[in-house]
Amino acid sequence: MQDQQFTNYFMAILGILVAITVVIFIIARSLSSIHEEMDVAMINSINERIKPVGLVYVGNEAPAISSSPQTTNASLTAEAKPPDGKTTYETICSVCHLAGIANAPKLGDKAAWAPRLGDVNALYMSVINGKNAMPPRAGHPNLSDEAIKAAVNYMVEAVR
Repeated sequence: MQDQQFTNYFMAILGILVAITVVIFIIARSLSSIHEEMDVAMINSINERIKPVGLVYVGNEAPAISSSPQTTNASLTAEAKPPDGKTTYETICSVCHLAGIANAPKLGDKAAWAPRLGDVNALYMSVINGKNAMPPRAGHPNLSDEAIKAAVNYMVEAVR
């Protein structure tokens, strides 16, 4: 008899709790639909707050702003204007050759460059094919042979 009474009370309380949960769910659902549509001013405000603070670039000129990531280093591809060795050095090569990272010979270091100056074509091929820690084409697959040769010539001329 007591078990039957306990079961009846338990089921009644459980029913009341389920009913309260359903009511809370319905109220929450109706309140959330009020804020579903964001107005244009709110979207613009959010976009203004999350936009990038600035752009990072290396070189003499700021890059053209574009939504396409392939436009970076456009001046270093074969389709672009004739390559400038100094610009190529400053934008790509200086990352390692300025500080001598991974034993890269520093720009202007005659002692480090002396054993390499005998065969400039070998230097070109080292950059094109990669050597030691330097990946092929200095890690830039779109870097043209002309840009590579111009950068190598610029670095070699700095020690002659």
